[in-house]
Amino acid sequence: MVNLRLTHKEMAAWIGATRETVSFAVTDLRREGLIETEGKRVVLLDRPALTRLAGGG
Repeated sequence: MVNLRLTHKEMAAWIGATRETVSFAVTDLRREGLIETEGKRVVLLDRPALTRLAGGG
């Protein structure tokens, strides 16, 4: 489990996306049970699955 503290705006700047795109992606990942969020806190629940989604394995 990885615990991050980032806003959607900070994540967007980090990856070169818009805040809106990050918000949609976060919602989808939360629905799929891959992450949990609360305020600025983002918990990666299934890092291997997230890595596969990103094309890294």
